Amino acid sequence: MSRRNTFFIPQTWTPRSLTNLKLWVKSDTGITLNGSNVAAWADQSGNGNNLIQGTALNQPAYVANQLNGYGSVQFDGINDKLVASFSLVQPETVFIVYKNPSFLAGGYIFDGLTGDSGGYFQFGSSPLLYMYAGASFNPITGIVGSYFLATCIFSGTSSKHQRNNSAEQTGNVGSASMNGFTLGSYAGGSGYNGNPHVAEVIVMGATATSTERAKVREYVTSRYGISM
Repeated sequence: MSRRNTFFIPQTWTPRSLTNLKLWVKSDTGITLNGSNVAAWADQSGNGNNLIQGTALNQPAYVANQLNGYGSVQFDGINDKLVASFSLVQPETVFIVYKNPSFLAGGYIFDGLTGDSGGYFQFGSSPLLYMYAGASFNPITGIVGSYFLATCIFSGTSSKHQRNNSAEQTGNVGSASMNGFTLGSYAGGSGYNGNPHVAEVIVMGATATSTERAKVREYVTSRYGISM
């Protein structure tokens, strides 16, 4: 899995510095392939919360050289998903670097271990992205066809939602907790599969501070060349 970084900012900071880091996966490290498909994606947080898919039909594809020389894990919007099982309660923060190649109404980018327990999905007839943990939260407009950083803070009435460094949306996402992590699909059963192409995911069991959010944006800009 070759990579190329055209930016020359030293990457001395890593997500391991974040408060109560629960899960961290990146597309150039820890991927177990089944042919061209991803059977496992190893957690880099040190917690062993690996993302797993034992059924070949439901494994997403790994595609090299997608973003600043890095590959991505690509979900088909039909039946692909990766799952990690761990205990997590609000507040929670999820950073995810990904793109939607096309808008897929109802398609989940991620969800909790069980349905309606902390999810992020596409909805409506345009590229609107919602957070949900018992209540639907103010949408942001996604970017179809380009990678970006989404920041999702699940913290009841103080929840936050942001695309890159655009203005934060704040509101009520509900009180349900993730209690695990499902990537690329709704966790509560069949249907609502998403089509994200994912380069990196960071999950914290805490509300990311403004300083931590700024550090993640700097890290993502340096690593992936995404303009904030």
